[in-house]
Amino acid sequence: MTKVILFEINEITWDLVDPWIAQGKLPNFKALKEAGSFGRSHSPDLGDGLDPWVTWTTFYTGKPQKEHNVFFLEQPQDEIKSKRVWEIAAQAGKSLGVFGSLNSQPIPSARGFFIPGTFSVKPDTHPKSLLPIQELNVKYTRNYGQGKKDDTLFSYAKQALQLKMLGLSSKTIFRITRQLAEEKLDSGLYWKRACLQPLINFDFFTKLYREHRPDFATFHTNHVAHFMHRHWREMNPAAFDLKPTEEARRQFQDVILYGHQIADELLGRMRELVDDDTVLIVASSMGQQPFNPPRLKEGKKLVHVKSLPALLSLLGVGETATAEHMMADQFNVYFKDEEARGVTADLMKRAYLGTPDRKLFTVIPVGKSITSTISRYDGVKESTPCVFPHASGDRVIEYGDLIRTTDGELKSGCHHEKGVFMFFGKDIPANRDIGDVSNIDFLPTMLDVLGVAAPADLKGVNVLAAAGVNAYRRKPMFTAELPAYRPLDALISEDVRRFDERRRAPDSTSDAGGALGESPQPTSVDLPS
Repeated sequence: MTKVILFEINEITWDLVDPWIAQGKLPNFKALKEAGSFGRSHSPDLGDGLDPWVTWTTFYTGKPQKEHNVFFLEQPQDEIKSKRVWEIAAQAGKSLGVFGSLNSQPIPSARGFFIPGTFSVKPDTHPKSLLPIQELNVKYTRNYGQGKKDDTLFSYAKQALQLKMLGLSSKTIFRITRQLAEEKLDSGLYWKRACLQPLINFDFFTKLYREHRPDFATFHTNHVAHFMHRHWREMNPAAFDLKPTEEARRQFQDVILYGHQIADELLGRMRELVDDDTVLIVASSMGQQPFNPPRLKEGKKLVHVKSLPALLSLLGVGETATAEHMMADQFNVYFKDEEARGVTADLMKRAYLGTPDRKLFTVIPVGKSITSTISRYDGVKESTPCVFPHASGDRVIEYGDLIRTTDGELKSGCHHEKGVFMFFGKDIPANRDIGDVSNIDFLPTMLDVLGVAAPADLKGVNVLAAAGVNAYRRKPMFTAELPAYRPLDALISEDVRRFDERRRAPDSTSDAGGALGESPQPTSVDLPS
């Protein structure tokens, strides 16, 4: 049976990849496009739903946010309403090799290996012997992908010895050592640490994949998205009202390219794992674009809560709730019941910065949890009061004591609904542009390649079959829940009809600025030569 590897390069966009391919800077992307099929993915989840934990869950489940019910990163699993591809594959008896996919807990009972997303609240793995890998990931992801500044050459060396048995290569150990040595000479190279994590993880993935040869495998990296969010302004100042300094441009103008080149290196290594019975799928679930916040003349500063226990104490739930940092300015609060969550959510919505019209947080309560983002305003000082209006009296803390601001860094990339996908491997046509497809189409496509019957309620189509790849027309060979019988010819005709209708339909969401409430997609992107 055909195997599937899903390589998740979060949020990359053809708007950057294609020009760099043309300049000869991404040879493995170029080779894969020429040897396989490719196209543009579209997220049906727009506005507040255009976040990776939503778009990837749509990708995994074949259903939009309103059906799968994922609203935030590391949302409790009992609130996710749809089965994900690895759960369906495991039910059909397939072996798994999941590494880092978002919101991927709980770990299903299946042969193979399973390492959940790097923001996981519980550092669980299968088998348990892989726990050091996840503990390493959680440690550095909680520090937003760059490692801890107090890490030393000795601490890295100690970790390297512990992890070498799990697959960490001598080449990667050398790169870690070289990175730390280069920082001694130029501390401005600290940003490169974000690329150590995917390199280290891919060593582990490679060893595990070769040992297990799972039927369905994933590998997720967020490092490119991390760089685009932070450094698009330095790469392309013309797209921004607030220009970077010359020093910032000198230091960071090639950061995003470097992140893509690391992804390109990993893509070449991933291709080496693809044998004659495997299909490689490369996807991003969505893309990014320049971000010009219209109401912030000072730009959107990068911030996070200094101490979540201190914040819970200010909210009066220090003994009854737990909290976890997520991506930069976001954090989650977990409660034992919805009543306690409701009271705290109301208090957080009323908390303000300086004056009551400047709300301190945006708050989304879901089930027994709250996900929250720190609000930004111009003119905020370290001494600006943060006020929490309790019934018994206001609790006040200075902004600088509650919130840490990253000096000099501004958010400069935001999400866009158009992403990247590529297929490579057995029976995949070479140099074929499949066109535009929806994220809901990837689950039925992956299941058909695996030979697993898709759930009957999916609205997506098999994009390979619809594009004429006959080898991967629907083959319901294994299933845990058999759908009602439908003739094969009818299924194929329906795939083609849906696919053609979507391609002919006018693009009603092309104005990403309207959907996102930020800046529109630029018509061109100036790249460094």
